[in-house]
Amino acid sequence: MVEMTVITIKMGGATRNELRAQLAAAHIQLNKHAAQLLEMMPLYPQEPPYQVRVGLVPIAALGLTGGATLPQIYRAAIGAGLKLAPLALAVFLRLQWRDQPASQDLEMHRQAVPDLAVTVATATPGDLDAPRGFYLRNVAGQLHLRGYVCDDQYWWPGDAVFAFVLN
Repeated sequence: MVEMTVITIKMGGATRNELRAQLAAAHIQLNKHAAQLLEMMPLYPQEPPYQVRVGLVPIAALGLTGGATLPQIYRAAIGAGLKLAPLALAVFLRLQWRDQPASQDLEMHRQAVPDLAVTVATATPGDLDAPRGFYLRNVAGQLHLRGYVCDDQYWWPGDAVFAFVLN
């Protein structure tokens, strides 16, 4: 059994405009990569909302104590029975997970995994110049939904935390 924190959220049943309005009303900060992903991610607003169990997993708990690349992380996670999430899960998770531990590190553009960030594990687009996915941060009490860019050789440290789908 992989060590993790489990969060249950509701997903679906919202249009892109409704999600944008909810993010704005909640004062959630987006970077340009997150805004780009929000525009391109598939949505199915006609689906009724449904529950999703999300596991927050430090990659060291997958046996990757020294760190790993995204392909290595995803292989280990899938081998442990975890599933990759749709891009939209990050938006619903950010809207509903309000008590993420707060980082006091105010740096936003370090080219490294930020302190206490949670990266949502999603299938990556083929274009390596496009944002690869979302991560969530709470910076001194301000919630963020941020997109990131990296290649398949980027080395994630063993304490990096990823969100995977459990059901």
